Amino acid sequence: MVRDFLHAEIGDVRAKRLHQMLLTEVASGLPDTSPVEWIEGLGELASWWEISEKMRYLWDHLIEHLLAAEENLCAEAVATDLRWVGARLAQSGLIAPMTDLAHLSTQRAARLRRVLSQTAHLLPPTEPTDLLTHAFYSRVIHDPDWGRQVRTLAAGSTTPTLISTWPLPDLPDPALVRTLAGHLGAARAVAVALDRTWLATSGDDGSTRIWDYATGVQRGLLEVERPTKVLTLAIAPDGSWLATGDEQGVVRIWDLKTLALRAVARANDWPVQAVAIAPDGTWFVTGGADGATRIWGAATCAPRTVLAGGSGRVLAVAIAPDGSWLASGSGDGTARIWEANGRLRLEVTGGRWPVQGIAVAANGQWIATAGEGNDTCIWETTTGKKLRRMGGSSSAVAAAPDDTWLAATSGDVVNIWDTATGKPRAKLGGHAGAVKGVAVSSDGTWLATVGSDGTARIWDTAIGTSHGKPTSHAGAILAVVLAPDGAWLATVDAQGAVHVRDAMTGALPRKTLKSGSVQALDVASVDSGLVTAGTDGEVYIFDILDRESARAERAGDRRTRIRKAIPGNPGWAEAVAISDDGTWLASAGADGTVRIWDPTTGKRRQQLFAHKGPVNAIAITADGSWLATAGNDGTVRIWDPTTGERRQQLLAHTGPVNAIAISADGARLASTGDDGSVWIWDTLGGRALTTTRMERPGRACAWSQAGTSLIVGGEAGLYRFAVECSG
Repeated sequence: MVRDFLHAEIGDVRAKRLHQMLLTEVASGLPDTSPVEWIEGLGELASWWEISEKMRYLWDHLIEHLLAAEENLCAEAVATDLRWVGARLAQSGLIAPMTDLAHLSTQRAARLRRVLSQTAHLLPPTEPTDLLTHAFYSRVIHDPDWGRQVRTLAAGSTTPTLISTWPLPDLPDPALVRTLAGHLGAARAVAVALDRTWLATSGDDGSTRIWDYATGVQRGLLEVERPTKVLTLAIAPDGSWLATGDEQGVVRIWDLKTLALRAVARANDWPVQAVAIAPDGTWFVTGGADGATRIWGAATCAPRTVLAGGSGRVLAVAIAPDGSWLASGSGDGTARIWEANGRLRLEVTGGRWPVQGIAVAANGQWIATAGEGNDTCIWETTTGKKLRRMGGSSSAVAAAPDDTWLAATSGDVVNIWDTATGKPRAKLGGHAGAVKGVAVSSDGTWLATVGSDGTARIWDTAIGTSHGKPTSHAGAILAVVLAPDGAWLATVDAQGAVHVRDAMTGALPRKTLKSGSVQALDVASVDSGLVTAGTDGEVYIFDILDRESARAERAGDRRTRIRKAIPGNPGWAEAVAISDDGTWLASAGADGTVRIWDPTTGKRRQQLFAHKGPVNAIAITADGSWLATAGNDGTVRIWDPTTGERRQQLLAHTGPVNAIAISADGARLASTGDDGSVWIWDTLGGRALTTTRMERPGRACAWSQAGTSLIVGGEAGLYRFAVECSG
């Protein structure tokens, strides 16, 4: 208000001059530089990312001042320069560069804002803060607009940066707007406010979260003292309250202005599976596992009517646009349409399996039903006639406001169906697990989904594009090791099979090894063989290049000879590593111990009580002077194998650490885990050097012999990172 008053007093011309004077004064103390990418009409510009951290006001308002000074080209150049973006990320987090870009209306600024939005959930607060920039660079290296900047800046960096040299197997679907991460456990329900500015999600952690659509920021958190799984939710048409239902049969009404409970009701102890609110907001309906559909008064949360019919749980409910009737879906495979007075109008059979989702057309002329094992079908609401049948089972469904398409969840994807033809329009994929719920915005321009991975995702329905055929790098990788001569790498897939691949391309397997369900592997030298450990508790050593195997390959036998089997840890052997000289190996298991063995005699040399809980990974230095372990307790620890003394502990992961690898010179250690992060550590000082993040948990990692690249395997697929540093 004060700024507007002063601007009105001094006039546009003088205000512009004052903005210019401020910028000129600050820029005089900064070195001039060239944009990372050439911009027509722009020469050198000040290195605004080098202004003092004490000048917080200017950091937050520089782009506004540049625009007010009519330096529009410079404003765009700064806001889209990744040096500025990186500095803002490190200082203030993702919201800072997003806010800067929101001041600009250019296509280039909008594109970068979209990229940042798609990457936001992979850029949580990080220590040291400057490593957040590293994580962002590694995610956009292959972007057609920003990859060139990343390569230029990474080449000139004095600290290591992980640069992906293979296409990332977890690139976002082009239709993805952003991912909202916050739930601890599966997210089960989602609803979008009528004004489209916010959405709500609920899940197994017992919370209901309110999210801002434009920024992805969590606005509010609704919780009770003793939380239980929240299975369903609905938002009132005026956006002033919402209703939730949980697995203990409790219905709650929440005031969204105060985030306080307005009313609580409980019909019985059976879970509340579904809820929908009438268009006038005066009543709502719930579906329960007891097989009843209940109508409630919204003001008092008092039950009005119980609708009984059929058998099995009521898993889905929906209300007509004019509030004159409602629909329910049951575990007996039927969908029923009820008059508002409780009279049954008609019922249809959706299939042999439960009807888990129902959507009502905006004109009220049809309903759509969905259920796992059943086709998605469209039914006329007056006669019960089946109008359309879409292929594939689904568990949740939502209709576009213009009735031209449906969104139906199926496994880990969402299918968009044309309601006129019954044919698919698009497939949206990205969730790391089953999609549990879907909701469409009131204008149909975007939809939101929630899934068992605990995330909510927002999708642009106008793009409606899905990825093509997955590359050979896609698919879960549980373990990986690189041959000492760099000629091949071995990976373990989700079925426990070992595949030998080309090390430079990661191409599909040249050879498949079989020894039960393998969980871990290692190799010391070409001659020492490939060591594996698996669910049978045994350690196996395979010959890769011996003459017998070569003859078997020529004969078409894709198996490789087992040289030796050694008793491992009690139960499953979770991790194994062998020293470079082949004179000792270490194995670990779920009991938290590490055992050191003589591979020749099979005798145990040493036992380390390494971690609280399972030990997931072991790595040994090239000279055998120390080994590192990683566990479910989220730590990486360095040990003396002779004395059993712990030398160091590395902390950064926010969940179990699944894999570690030590560079050939012993100077660096890489780690990855359930939080999807990859960390590079200085082993001498225990300092984190760089990091990146993947969409899904990391399971394995291995260094090249020169230490210039790192292979990482995860639930999304296989990655190869160049570790770039100019100094």
